[in-house]
Amino acid sequence: MSGCSVRQFKGVPVGTTAGKEPLISKGQFYQALTDSITHYTRLLPESEKTLSKAIEVLDVAAVASDVPREFGEAELKLLCTTFGLGFSDAKNA
Repeated sequence: MSGCSVRQFKGVPVGTTAGKEPLISKGQFYQALTDSITHYTRLLPESEKTLSKAIEVLDVAAVASDVPREFGEAELKLLCTTFGLGFSDAKNA
């Protein structure tokens, strides 16, 4: 393995504390993902910005509580088509 030695990878120590890593909550993970996507949106080419905007409808915290039932359907369809997911399953989830 190139650059790999015992407990090191390319000079960086690799820990072996299996099972002792702290768990990250789902909410924290998705918030970090949202923040990352939002931050890098300005670096995306124009052709990718539509997809990035579509992802915003999945951010529950940013969506008003009194939106129409069909809110975000077009964006969700775009995401499902892009990532090969079933629209009905995603909508119900």
